[in-house]
Amino acid sequence: MPQIHANLSKNVSVPSVHGGALWADDVNYRLFLFGGEFFSGSPTTSNFMSYDIWYDQWDDFGPPSDDIKRVSYGAATTVKERGEGDTWAKLSGPDDIKRAEGVMTFIPASDRGMLVYFGGFQDPGDNGTMVSQPLDEIFLYDMISNKWHVQKANGTIPESRGRFCAGAVWAEDRSSYNIYINAGHGIEGPGFDDVYILSLPSFTWIKSYPLDQNGTGYYPSHSLSCDVVNQGSQMLTIGGAFPQDETCDVDEVWGVHNIDLGNRIKSNFKKVWAGYEPSLFGYKVPGFVTSVIGGTEDGGATKVKPDQGFVNHDLGTLLSMKAVFTNRTRLDDGRTDPKAAASEGGSSSKSGLSTGAIIGIAVGAGVVVLAVLVGLWLMRRNRKAKC
Repeated sequence: MPQIHANLSKNVSVPSVHGGALWADDVNYRLFLFGGEFFSGSPTTSNFMSYDIWYDQWDDFGPPSDDIKRVSYGAATTVKERGEGDTWAKLSGPDDIKRAEGVMTFIPASDRGMLVYFGGFQDPGDNGTMVSQPLDEIFLYDMISNKWHVQKANGTIPESRGRFCAGAVWAEDRSSYNIYINAGHGIEGPGFDDVYILSLPSFTWIKSYPLDQNGTGYYPSHSLSCDVVNQGSQMLTIGGAFPQDETCDVDEVWGVHNIDLGNRIKSNFKKVWAGYEPSLFGYKVPGFVTSVIGGTEDGGATKVKPDQGFVNHDLGTLLSMKAVFTNRTRLDDGRTDPKAAASEGGSSSKSGLSTGAIIGIAVGAGVVVLAVLVGLWLMRRNRKAKC
């Protein structure tokens, strides 16, 4: 597995939180932290924080704006293809229901991309009583029109859950977008140890692990992260809590496991799990997916609409479009690559990055947008963390 580093700097002014959003900007070499609950109880700051990967230091960018509330256990995703502004805005959500603990992913469909949200819990009575958000109900946000669409899914629908993780990949021709999910916990019970795939635009759920038994696997977990790597060939699952195991995970792998997204690694076992292959790049649609949606490993899906059809024609049209993005360039923020500076014998400046590099989307009953790199759905929640 890839080496995990635990020796990074963090001074006392940087809060220790759980349930926040951590966004990566691989163009400007920064991580961004927003929201979350404080382990110490009382909040110490609501400011927007950033970790400078080049210089191993944290920068404080101040509060986002007066009307942006701190939230936790929402859903966050990074839209690394975009970076277009320096503002926050609160937009309307699909309805007025508060939600939490679901997932959101980005797919390059429509003109400028779409966000896909599902799962988690909802508070329909607005009284703190949480109920499951069914996984056959999929929310899609079109980033160019600021319009929400809701579509029913079909196939082998997973049990309702929250605090699971997800990663999106797509066929070379974008005839299918496949969102892999892992783990999570329900309102009751220890949680789940399984892997499912939601394939769009057919909105078909496909179970890929475990296949030798009904239900879930033997090591349920939740509150982990899913990170698609190597241009979509693999997805690392990192960390999390294991309610039935006091040690949480295998010490030797630092809480990191690998999902073989295209079923291409020879050491792959039980369909999806495998050792990490650093030289394997690119996504290929696996056979157990093409057997359901048609086509080949490179695309050509023939099942391109839900079993019951699209709720509205516009959604089908949007999903058939392919978003085109120009290459982003690094912000001129006074920082230079320390390795390049060292090789040139020069010195480098260490000023902080402006928030113009990123975007966040947060939804309580509304959506927050911060310049355009990241999308996130962060619903305020009344339920405290169990982990």
